[in-house]
Amino acid sequence: MDATLIGNANKRPDNWLVLAELPFNDLAPVYAEMRKLRHAICGSFDPSTDNAISFYYRGYKFRAAKRGDHIDMLVSEPDCPADILFEPLAKLIPPLTRCSLKSHHEPKQPAAPIGGSSRAV
Repeated sequence: MDATLIGNANKRPDNWLVLAELPFNDLAPVYAEMRKLRHAICGSFDPSTDNAISFYYRGYKFRAAKRGDHIDMLVSEPDCPADILFEPLAKLIPPLTRCSLKSHHEPKQPAAPIGGSSRAV
């Protein structure tokens, strides 16, 4: 993969927003999971020398960077939609799935009538 694809094409500095601090200390399995994401474009990664992984997911630039005993997951655009933000995290944290991201404020189904017939007249 061409590293310039992941590089800073617009020549402006990236402003990284931390999404999560993950309790991992090895980037190799993180890189393997990010490569499995459909629509992800990953840069090259050498576990013996690299301390970060850069990748694009659905047009947004992400980074996983090793910091001490944990890994920071970052995104370069603060206006990235929440469902896209959580997809890379969901690959690393199994309970974080699409169904757990549904709003708890969704309208409920109307209750069945009490004491009446459900037959149409």
